[in-house]
Amino acid sequence: MHTLSPRGDLRWDEFEAPRVRLPRPLLRESLELSVCRNKPRDFARRVREVGGFQLDNVPRASALPDISLPGVVPVLYHGDRRAGLFAPPAVCLPLYAVVRRSLSRARFADADDVARTFKFKSGTPLVLTGTDIDRPLERWWSLGGNGRKQAIRVLKGLDVQLVTTPNYSMFTDRPRWDDMHSMKRIALTHQEFVGEGVRAALHVNAITERDWERWTEYVHARSEVKEVAYEFATGAGWAERTDWHIAQLVGLSRNAGRPLHLVVRAAPRNVLGDLAAAFSGMTVLDTSTFIKTVRRQRGRGAALGKIEWQPSPTEDKEALDELLMDNWSVVRCSYDHHREEAYRDLPN
Repeated sequence: MHTLSPRGDLRWDEFEAPRVRLPRPLLRESLELSVCRNKPRDFARRVREVGGFQLDNVPRASALPDISLPGVVPVLYHGDRRAGLFAPPAVCLPLYAVVRRSLSRARFADADDVARTFKFKSGTPLVLTGTDIDRPLERWWSLGGNGRKQAIRVLKGLDVQLVTTPNYSMFTDRPRWDDMHSMKRIALTHQEFVGEGVRAALHVNAITERDWERWTEYVHARSEVKEVAYEFATGAGWAERTDWHIAQLVGLSRNAGRPLHLVVRAAPRNVLGDLAAAFSGMTVLDTSTFIKTVRRQRGRGAALGKIEWQPSPTEDKEALDELLMDNWSVVRCSYDHHREEAYRDLPN
């Protein structure tokens, strides 16, 4: 066990997470951003910018009114090669595709402008996902507190229903202080969204049991946290660790002291039942509908809610609207199957 306790409440124990190997360019960039005491000036600056590593000094925000979210929401990355307007119950867009890189002004005039650009029906509820690679996450943070709040006000003007907070990275092969810095940034950005009146799901990145204990304590103490977010595309996606991450999410929900809604991305379909049973509600942000469509693949429903993907070539410049709608129907039915199975197994 390693003890790292600048304020007496932070420990490094149960450290079992697998090492994450990065490509060389990303590793170099990652090391430049690390929070390490061997770089005293940088270390002091990074500690000051988050107000220390403890979570209990994050400003409070008033809880926002409840909203209704569908069980599955497709993620759209652009509106190219489509002629019509996509009309699911809600759509999800990348947070960093909706705001300009400088964030000095809005990328879109209003919500209708967003809908026209991404080719979905005007008035469709809009969700934004803050999950991304490190570079756009760091651009968001580099705005500073006032700059981020200004950007959030821009998003509020676009009638955004929910944002999942940036998923600042945590690694097993970087100084532990770096992970605590990421956790604090996640908590601070969540507070900034909610404080400006934009509902947000707290992205509970964690790699040790103590990380999960800290998130549980934080969520339990703050009634403004009504949704939590998680993604399984990176560390949590390792097959030998998936069950551990599921157990930690379930424990968080059970010990939160109130119902929580889970917003999940890239979760294996075979674990959706356990997650749906543990939370009061669950929304899946689905990327497969869009990605399979632009790769000209068509889904076909198979046994047990599985999907078989087959090549579906198109003519040059042929619109993808029909393929997108067909794939969305198949994907939605697959998730519905797993959700119904989960609720059927719940005790009465």
